[in-house]
Amino acid sequence: MVRGFIVILIVIITIVTSGCQSVDEQKIITLTVNYPSERIFFERVGYAFESKYPNIRIKVTENVSENQVSDIVFMRNKREYQEAISEGVLLNLNQYFTKSKREQMQLSDISTSMLRWEEDSGLYGLSPAFSNYVIYYNKKIFDHYSLPYPSNQMKWGEILNLAQLFPNSDENGNKLYGFKSNYYEFISFATFLRVGQTEGLSFLDPTTLKININTAKWKEIGEYIINAFRGGKIYSDIDENSEKFVHSPIFTGQAAMELSSQTTAYNFEKIHKQYQLEEIDWGMVTVPVDPLNPEFSDYYQLNEIYGISNSSVNQEEAWSFIEFITSDLGYYKKNKNQIMNYGVPSKLDLLEPIGDHDLSPLYSLKPSILSNNPYEKVHFEIINNFKEIGQSLFDQVLSGSLSLDEAFERMEQLGQITVDETKKRLEDEGEVVVFLKK
Repeated sequence: MVRGFIVILIVIITIVTSGCQSVDEQKIITLTVNYPSERIFFERVGYAFESKYPNIRIKVTENVSENQVSDIVFMRNKREYQEAISEGVLLNLNQYFTKSKREQMQLSDISTSMLRWEEDSGLYGLSPAFSNYVIYYNKKIFDHYSLPYPSNQMKWGEILNLAQLFPNSDENGNKLYGFKSNYYEFISFATFLRVGQTEGLSFLDPTTLKININTAKWKEIGEYIINAFRGGKIYSDIDENSEKFVHSPIFTGQAAMELSSQTTAYNFEKIHKQYQLEEIDWGMVTVPVDPLNPEFSDYYQLNEIYGISNSSVNQEEAWSFIEFITSDLGYYKKNKNQIMNYGVPSKLDLLEPIGDHDLSPLYSLKPSILSNNPYEKVHFEIINNFKEIGQSLFDQVLSGSLSLDEAFERMEQLGQITVDETKKRLEDEGEVVVFLKK
């Protein structure tokens, strides 16, 4: 009897001891990640992740050397993502992102389709959110002037024509705009280029850096952009010398329509309460579309992408992090206020509702297969310097001192000189001028 009791006691001690050893000897794994700010990273996701995975620590490297590759590879945009794939840095995540896992994570096709590599259909990274733009409209203004609300998948010409139907000021003499774009410099010319981009046009060949804008199609767009801005119905009142903060006119009730990002939807109530402004009864519709491809939009952007290094020895743990930041429900619920600052969640059922507003225009269009965004292909200074030339010429057309035909001739000539000079200066400074063209 005593002997039996001793045997049982030994077995219990053995089990307890072995259990204690498994906890005490649990291996701590350190994952490295390149990220611009250690503080922001941990406030953003690091503390929450380590809380759920106590056996994993994350080390943030703010300044990564040329040959240093982290376990988790952070990329700020699609261009960096494409470069990392081309350099063989990233692991193909197809082995983790299987059909069953995709259904479990419930990530939108918007972000995943933008990240599919054309050559092998591989998925080398995931993004927890995507940015997008929509057109917001003020229902009260439309109702007051008995005008129909804008609708989804309108063309640029339709939006700008609708804007012309509003007066330049309301009954109280306050300035009123039919439409405001998302630009704050070179407004009319940038809008002109954006219309062309939507409709699949390019003004600059990224391989040769040759300007090609003096064409019938570009002139057609230029003519109706000039007419739209000439009437003063499109917002262009930028005072660069003013130090006074000015709210966007969609918040002050001075714009019937405004093109803006997803963050605007979450700011209406905040700004109304903070600055005691009149409450806006607003709605949203999709951005203007290419009439030949009305189901697609090229306004989607990915501002943070996470991949796994091919050389990492902790790939399973790195995948746990990617899965966490893209689809962990508990993490999102605890941090939803700051998470929305990063965009529309790729896991769409995590999108925070706003009363009874229909937010589907934020994600209802498909992302364009090919990007026509010049900033993704060419150094931004080349584009901006060309815009400065173009805006100067558009201003002369608007003032009547230059014809549209003359403007386009000079635009191609002076624009080419500017592009060539900027290219030479950047190359002399050691800058990369043309990016990955894919």
